[in-house]
Amino acid sequence: MKTNQPKSVQKSIRISEDVAKYIEKQDGNGFNEKLCNMVLYCMEHEADINKKVASAEKRLEFVDKQISEKHKLLEQLESISRFVSSCLRVIQ
Repeated sequence: MKTNQPKSVQKSIRISEDVAKYIEKQDGNGFNEKLCNMVLYCMEHEADINKKVASAEKRLEFVDKQISEKHKLLEQLESISRFVSSCLRVIQ
Protein backbone atom coordinates (compact mmCIF):
# COMPACT_ATOMS: atom_id res chain seq x y z
CA MET A 1 0.00 0.00 0.00
CA LYS A 2 2.47 2.60 -1.15
CA THR A 3 1.15 6.11 -1.36
CA ASN A 4 2.30 9.22 -3.12
CA GLN A 5 0.77 11.61 -0.63
CA PRO A 6 2.79 14.75 0.00
CA LYS A 7 5.10 14.50 2.99
CA SER A 8 3.99 17.62 4.84
CA VAL A 9 4.49 16.43 8.44
CA GLN A 10 8.02 16.72 9.73
CA LYS A 11 8.94 14.83 12.91
CA SER A 12 12.12 14.12 14.75
CA ILE A 13 12.23 10.86 16.69
CA ARG A 14 14.56 9.02 19.01
CA ILE A 15 14.65 5.24 18.71
CA SER A 16 16.77 2.42 20.01
CA GLU A 17 19.45 0.81 17.89
CA ASP A 18 17.35 -2.39 17.70
CA VAL A 19 14.39 -0.46 16.29
CA ALA A 20 16.63 1.34 13.79
CA LYS A 21 18.08 -1.99 12.63
CA TYR A 22 14.57 -3.40 12.23
CA ILE A 23 13.47 -0.40 10.16
CA GLU A 24 16.59 -0.64 8.01
CA LYS A 25 15.58 -4.23 7.05
CA GLN A 26 12.37 -2.96 5.43
CA ASP A 27 11.86 -2.34 1.72
CA GLY A 28 12.54 1.18 0.53
CA ASN A 29 15.18 3.73 -0.30
CA GLY A 30 16.37 5.53 2.79
CA PHE A 31 15.22 5.49 6.37
CA ASN A 32 12.15 7.70 5.89
CA GLU A 33 10.73 5.60 3.05
CA LYS A 34 11.45 2.36 4.90
CA LEU A 35 9.66 3.61 8.01
CA CYS A 36 6.69 4.87 5.97
CA ASN A 37 6.45 1.57 4.07
CA MET A 38 6.52 -0.37 7.34
CA VAL A 39 3.75 1.76 8.87
CA LEU A 40 1.65 1.57 5.69
CA TYR A 41 2.05 -2.23 5.65
CA CYS A 42 0.88 -2.40 9.28
CA MET A 43 -2.08 -0.15 8.51
CA GLU A 44 -3.05 -2.31 5.53
CA HIS A 45 -2.87 -5.57 7.50
CA GLU A 46 -4.12 -4.36 10.89
CA ALA A 47 -7.65 -5.77 10.55
CA ASP A 48 -6.36 -9.23 9.58
CA ILE A 49 -3.81 -9.20 12.39
CA ASN A 50 -6.49 -8.20 14.91
CA LYS A 51 -8.74 -11.06 13.70
CA LYS A 52 -5.89 -13.53 14.11
CA VAL A 53 -5.12 -12.23 17.60
CA ALA A 54 -8.80 -12.46 18.61
CA SER A 55 -8.97 -16.01 17.26
CA ALA A 56 -5.80 -17.00 19.12
CA GLU A 57 -7.15 -15.46 22.34
CA LYS A 58 -10.40 -17.45 22.00
CA ARG A 59 -8.42 -20.63 21.36
CA LEU A 60 -6.22 -19.92 24.38
CA GLU A 61 -9.30 -19.33 26.54
CA PHE A 62 -10.74 -22.66 25.35
CA VAL A 63 -7.48 -24.50 26.05
CA ASP A 64 -7.17 -22.86 29.48
CA LYS A 65 -10.70 -24.01 30.31
CA GLN A 66 -9.86 -27.57 29.20
CA ILE A 67 -6.70 -27.54 31.31
CA SER A 68 -8.67 -26.37 34.33
CA GLU A 69 -11.27 -29.11 33.82
CA LYS A 70 -8.56 -31.78 33.40
CA HIS A 71 -6.79 -30.51 36.52
CA LYS A 72 -10.00 -30.86 38.55
CA LEU A 73 -10.48 -34.36 37.16
CA LEU A 74 -6.89 -35.25 38.06
CA GLU A 75 -7.42 -34.00 41.63
CA GLN A 76 -10.54 -36.19 41.90
CA LEU A 77 -8.65 -39.23 40.57
CA GLU A 78 -5.80 -38.63 43.00
CA SER A 79 -8.32 -38.42 45.84
CA ILE A 80 -9.90 -41.71 44.73
CA SER A 81 -6.43 -43.27 44.48
CA ARG A 82 -5.59 -42.20 48.04
CA PHE A 83 -8.92 -43.61 49.25
CA VAL A 84 -8.32 -46.94 47.48
CA SER A 85 -4.77 -47.12 48.89
CA SER A 86 -6.14 -46.45 52.35
CA CYS A 87 -8.74 -49.19 51.93
CA LEU A 88 -6.10 -51.65 50.74
CA ARG A 89 -3.93 -50.93 53.79
CA VAL A 90 -6.91 -51.64 56.06
CA ILE A 91 -7.66 -54.91 54.25
CA GLN A 92 -4.08 -56.14 54.47
